[in-house]
Amino acid sequence: MLSSLVLVIIQITVSLGLLLNNVDISDLERIKQEIKTELTKEFDLKLAEFKKNVTTSLPNVQPIAFMAGLSHTIVNPTSGQHLIFDQVITNVGNAYRALHGIFTAPIAGYYLFAINMEIANIAVSHSYHVYIMVNNNEMGYIFFDGQHNYWLRRSDTIVVHLNQNDDVWLKCTRIGNVTINSNFLHQHVSGFLIARD
Repeated sequence: MLSSLVLVIIQITVSLGLLLNNVDISDLERIKQEIKTELTKEFDLKLAEFKKNVTTSLPNVQPIAFMAGLSHTIVNPTSGQHLIFDQVITNVGNAYRALHGIFTAPIAGYYLFAINMEIANIAVSHSYHVYIMVNNNEMGYIFFDGQHNYWLRRSDTIVVHLNQNDDVWLKCTRIGNVTINSNFLHQHVSGFLIARD
């Protein structure tokens, strides 16, 4: 393709040299337009080829995202209890297992996770914490401490790097009486892939 363009330019140049004494402005304009047309065609072809190569070389990455709520009320969870958010609202990529309340990273990369929880008014002093766990490591948490005569809502968000098959789950610790009501608007956990490795 480039060689044919070069031949056209050589032919035009030779013609110009032979006709140099007899060339008028309109001939030069026509030759200029022919060169421009050929260069534009060549550029468009190369650009289309480049776009095709870029598109076929990019990996086809399926999005990964989930959101889950509670389908049941939890009364007085025990310290160390694994909280299972079993009401799946979104599970693109099927990485969240509602039966166990565990998100397992299908690919390595950077992920965002968020937790939102609410508890009712509590007449006695208490301490209640919920941790976002990555495997067995505490990476974020929310807490509801003390005595209060109003509803409390808390949230936390973390951004972490996960290796393939790393697990993210929720663990609670508490002292005192706590009720976590079922309602995904009040209680939910969510996460999604930001960027793969």
